[in-house]
Amino acid sequence: MSSTAATLTTSQAATVPIKSVKFADFDLLSLLGEGSFGKVYKVRHKESGKFFAMKSMQKQFLISNNQIKYAVTEAEIMKSLEHPFVLRLEYTFQTPDHLHMVMELIENGDLSQQLDHL
Repeated sequence: MSSTAATLTTSQAATVPIKSVKFADFDLLSLLGEGSFGKVYKVRHKESGKFFAMKSMQKQFLISNNQIKYAVTEAEIMKSLEHPFVLRLEYTFQTPDHLHMVMELIENGDLSQQLDHL
């Protein structure tokens, strides 16, 4: 971790208040994919043994590209929606260098990957 890690104010990071967790509560199992905002990992919650997808976004990238509001809005929307076709957001938290969103894990890739196999 960098000693010059980005620090977000409460208004910038306005993480969705869900259940309180920290990075150490998860085992990082594998990289599921990479996107423009960060990486998505398959993780296991140590206490419950449940598997999740963890989206990890670098704060410095979000800040330097004026993307903080999009990341926060994504978390707010995901938390507010309850629909069988929308991933459920379970946890949000931050470390000195990253914002993390822990969501329901859907095995076998995303929709575009499934459509490619038709």
